[in-house]
Amino acid sequence: MKRIVRLTIILIIALYLLMACSKKEDKEMQSVPETDQVTLIEDKKKHSDTPLEEERMDIQIWTVNDLKYMDEENHMTNYLEAKYQVTIEYLPRPVSDADWGVKVRLDLSSGNPPDHFSDVTPQDYEKYFNQGIIREIPEDDINIYAADYMAWITQHLGECPFQNVRDSEGKIFAMPKPWTPASSARVLAYRKDWAENVGVTTAPRDLVELEELFIKLSKDDPDGNNQDDTYAITASGVHVDRLMESFGFVFGAYNVYPGIFTVNSGRVIRGELEVGAKEALTTLNRWYEMGLIDPDFMVNKPVNFDEAIYTGKAAGGVWSWYQFVPEGVFHGGKYYEYFNGKVEFEILEAPVGPDGYSGYIEPSPYLNVGLIFFNHVSDNQLKKYLQIFNDGAFDLETHLNIQRGIEGVTYKKVTDVHGEVFYEWLPPYDTKEARYEFGTGGLATIGTWWNDYDFQEPFIVAPEFREMNKELSTRSAGRYDELITISKPIYNEYKEKLDQLLAENYIEFIVGLRPLDEYDAFVEEYKAAGADKIMEEAQALYDQFNKIGN
Repeated sequence: MKRIVRLTIILIIALYLLMACSKKEDKEMQSVPETDQVTLIEDKKKHSDTPLEEERMDIQIWTVNDLKYMDEENHMTNYLEAKYQVTIEYLPRPVSDADWGVKVRLDLSSGNPPDHFSDVTPQDYEKYFNQGIIREIPEDDINIYAADYMAWITQHLGECPFQNVRDSEGKIFAMPKPWTPASSARVLAYRKDWAENVGVTTAPRDLVELEELFIKLSKDDPDGNNQDDTYAITASGVHVDRLMESFGFVFGAYNVYPGIFTVNSGRVIRGELEVGAKEALTTLNRWYEMGLIDPDFMVNKPVNFDEAIYTGKAAGGVWSWYQFVPEGVFHGGKYYEYFNGKVEFEILEAPVGPDGYSGYIEPSPYLNVGLIFFNHVSDNQLKKYLQIFNDGAFDLETHLNIQRGIEGVTYKKVTDVHGEVFYEWLPPYDTKEARYEFGTGGLATIGTWWNDYDFQEPFIVAPEFREMNKELSTRSAGRYDELITISKPIYNEYKEKLDQLLAENYIEFIVGLRPLDEYDAFVEEYKAAGADKIMEEAQALYDQFNKIGN
């Protein structure tokens, strides 16, 4: 029976894909069996024939901010309510996307669904769609009320941006929300002062030069304390994704990307099944045996990774490039700021391997399916949401009021000698507390956020760091999971087991608990544990997708 259900779901997904880019007249959504949850949600439906421009309506905005700032005196609230004729209810949004998803599921089960949710996972999206509890988002409405979003999403996803979120009739049920910097985020960085202390002033370009540097950073007392207590790199091994990213620069040097689905010439690949993975692990095992890698990497959580850098245990490691530079270059800056700017980090392009390959294992820019609306949202409410979300992300006046406040009161517009525009805070609003009290600057973005970083640059990149941003934001290159937004029920069934098997064995190969001449045996074990089945499913889904593209 489970097999029949899985095949049915795959066929449904295939139908979504077959309808990509199709435009059909709106029809009523086909009926689905009602559950108690569906009935509770249907009871909350709102109907209105009032023209959009004349109707004042209630809307909800998720926020990560302390609700004490989000009152009737808040500038952002006053501005949005007056401009769009709405009354805002703020919903507390958990910081973690996973926790947010849990909250929404609890709200649904209690019969109190939110109007919208912008970080829905492929699994939850499929479930909500099959339950019939999310509503269509008419393409005409997107074109009219979110035209800037449509231009932006088409720029990044091509002419068929909704191909994975259409039903068999071509109706759209979600709005994708890629985080575009993700696919060029991960880098290997190390302390420049330590490298200079051991006589290295140029960045290594290949694995041979990198190994020479790693030896010096681990053996030549780079911190000058006359103790043998440093390692070249640390890593976080408690989760398979972070483990693979931590050593992705080594795998990329052998042209393999374990733990993710990539596609080469129409063939879906998992790097752990490829020959190059054994060569990469051989390099990592040698480095571990030489004492170049933090020996605690396999139990390190992200916080332990940070501590290893802060305490001088390790010279560096792999994480997002913008965490190793001043905060004004982009978001983040935590490692640079921790040392109060007294420590600079060398940020490397992926080192080249013996056959000329290089690359990092990157997070996908498509972290989730995107924005959905639940069934009780009326047509006019939907249009209003699209209008507000679009303007908040792409309209300069709206964005300024949300992120900077009032010109001449909270900020002033400045044009530098190069003609670059930026917005400078005016006292007392040069402090976060004052800005939050006023109701602007760093407050949670409105509901969902579509990040056009060309548009947002004057808001998030300090003028003196703009060239650095342009250079570093393109330094990282690699591969990310290319099938992440497509629901893969067979993969979901085996994922936990395969992740555990992959992480445990890779750690054992690296630290020498399992000899590398058993790698082929591991591959056969991995296939027998379900890898063969997930690869068959992934190839079938990709082939279906590829037919649409042609």
